[in-house]
Amino acid sequence: MAASTTEIAAALQGAIRLAQLDAGGLKFFDRTLGGFWRSFVAAAMVAPVRIAVLILTGEVPAGTGVPRAVAVEIISYAIGWLIYPFAMLFAVDLLKRRERYFDYLVPYNWANVPAAGLFLMVAGLGTLLPAPLYNLLSLVALISVLIYQWFIARIGLMVSASVAVALVLLDLVLYLVMTRITQLLLAA
Repeated sequence: MAASTTEIAAALQGAIRLAQLDAGGLKFFDRTLGGFWRSFVAAAMVAPVRIAVLILTGEVPAGTGVPRAVAVEIISYAIGWLIYPFAMLFAVDLLKRRERYFDYLVPYNWANVPAAGLFLMVAGLGTLLPAPLYNLLSLVALISVLIYQWFIARIGLMVSASVAVALVLLDLVLYLVMTRITQLLLAA
């Protein structure tokens, strides 16, 4: 069953509240198994934004054929959306927080929508700003999103600040590995 417009609106409202570091944002999410699967609607919402960011930032190497680039990016995108939730299946057991899995991953998935919007705004400004200012703005956006993810891990799993940092770093490392593999496949 697909997410209803009511569920999407509530989840986005919750995601914005969490971006403001308001723990009350958790109440806007359906933190059940069904809500977890429906939270992947966020991947479909973020996909056009990801395409726009790729175009604006020129991340696809010149000379890469369009069909190949599209295939590699689609596969990478899908794996990127699944790898962290899969890794978290093991992490929640190590942390003895299995019962909090959906409390964390449902908001985590939906949080990608406003985060993607932020990165799109920065990429758009990057076409207008001098490189040093764009780089600074990109760094500020990245740090803001990492803090956002840290907050969601902290309140969703009810873990210490240091454990939340470790989870954000795990997510970042997985993202960087996937990005590097994608770059290598595009350049091959």
